[in-house]
Amino acid sequence: MAEEPAPTSPTDAGRPSNQDAWQKTTDLNMMNSRNYVKDMLARLRQNDIEESENKAAAAEFAKLKAMEAKTAVMNRAAAHEKVIDTSFQCMQEIDDAKLQVEDAFIKLKHQRMQGFAALQVCSRRLELREKRPPSEMFRDAVGDALISERTKLETARGELLGLETEAKKLIEELVGKRRFLSMDMGERRLEMAKDLSSLNVIVGPPPVGKDKEKEQEKEDQAGTAATEAPA
Repeated sequence: MAEEPAPTSPTDAGRPSNQDAWQKTTDLNMMNSRNYVKDMLARLRQNDIEESENKAAAAEFAKLKAMEAKTAVMNRAAAHEKVIDTSFQCMQEIDDAKLQVEDAFIKLKHQRMQGFAALQVCSRRLELREKRPPSEMFRDAVGDALISERTKLETARGELLGLETEAKKLIEELVGKRRFLSMDMGERRLEMAKDLSSLNVIVGPPPVGKDKEKEQEKEDQAGTAATEAPA
């Protein structure tokens, strides 16, 4: 009965049979290691090239965005400046108109006060005529003239009061319009300052993605494993 061969251990299976086999195995492992290192260096160079291209593209993109933002801000600023100049001119015209209306209001008030004095005199004369003796209590041209004068003075007084009311209302409207234009100018200047301050923000390139970082870690691990391959 033939004897069964003795089982070989795992260490015996990977052990070279002689020095030539060992040399071949060593040369093969060294060649594989050199190939791994060569591939790793080639991938690193390619990654460097792609990273440089990405940085250049990101810088160009950031520059383009900055130019677009600057152009938009300058256009908005020009529009605001045009409105502000027009508003300032309108405010000057409002101030002039307000002075004219206030002057007219003062003249109306003085005219009304003068008419009120004349009305008081006319009313007093009519009261005195009511105290005439019975023999003189008859209608005459003087009485008719005083009654006509009083009617005209009262009518003129009412018209002057109406004009004063309109003048006050117009002055209030002018003041309100000027206040609105002044507030609008201030808000536009604040918005312009905010837009200009936004141009000072530096836009950096986008961060490197996590997938690329993981790929770089895998390549580093592969290179380490290749250099640590068993001889």
